[in-house]
Amino acid sequence: MYSRAMLSALEPEPPASSDTTLLESHMDSWSGICVAVHRTPPQFTDVEIVSAYDLLCLHLDCATSVSYHSAGQTSTVYSQPGTLCLHAKQESRQVRWEAGIVTTMHLYLSPALLTRTIVENSALDPARVELVGRLNFQDSLLQHLLLALRDEFLADDLFGQAYQETLSATLAHHLLRHYATRPLHMPTTPGNLSWQQVSRVRDYIYDHIAEGVSLTGMAATLGFSISYFTRLFKEATGISPYQYVIQCRLERAQHLLQDPRLTVAEVAQQVGFTDQSHLHRHLKRSLGLTPSDIRRVEREGKNIQKM
Repeated sequence: MYSRAMLSALEPEPPASSDTTLLESHMDSWSGICVAVHRTPPQFTDVEIVSAYDLLCLHLDCATSVSYHSAGQTSTVYSQPGTLCLHAKQESRQVRWEAGIVTTMHLYLSPALLTRTIVENSALDPARVELVGRLNFQDSLLQHLLLALRDEFLADDLFGQAYQETLSATLAHHLLRHYATRPLHMPTTPGNLSWQQVSRVRDYIYDHIAEGVSLTGMAATLGFSISYFTRLFKEATGISPYQYVIQCRLERAQHLLQDPRLTVAEVAQQVGFTDQSHLHRHLKRSLGLTPSDIRRVEREGKNIQKM
């Protein structure tokens, strides 16, 4: 995990007084990503970008002209909200813009995430596959994935570890398919999961429901890679793995809420939500009921429509 000071070594930034950090996560071993959102005033002098990780940047607001200088060449582009830049690791670039306060999202990808994605989805040698730097481009899927990750961290991990793993795995696979020296190709998916296999995954979820149920652990239960498991599981159940985890947590929460000795906070903790507000939001979204509503309905002997 990386502190603010350690991140500054990965991406040199303007002085702290001129740069506002709106969001910052840590580099987690299971997701393989680190997310930061910065709001920075105009830069009239070059700011050097050198990262130990592959770095994907998303322009969030304030259209402006941006100048990039690298390897003796300078290019000036018009960057607007939704524009992406991919900076390959150890690649040195100087950047400047002279108008407007710019908000950008930075996503760092660990080598371990990219290596795992390559090994699980191809016969390629990870040492021979690298992401290729690219400036000022549009990619609607990458933009969607980045914004979903930002919203997840802003919501304090609302959907949990399995959801973040799904997003980061999808993002890594997309980058390696479209922006690498040797592109990955999606393997075909024969067959489907049996109900016995789905049951094994369900048992794994319930055995670890109070913990951070990981997509890696779910896939390992069947001996599959993350991407292969995710596709098969959705075909078999009609929902993604992280949605299934949420469903299992809410089912268990409904059962535990019948015990008046447990507080709502204790129920939330026992089913793997970070706090009772997360449980409240998910129950309200799924059933239209709060924990208090569920307890009242149970006391009145009425039935709650199951999910």
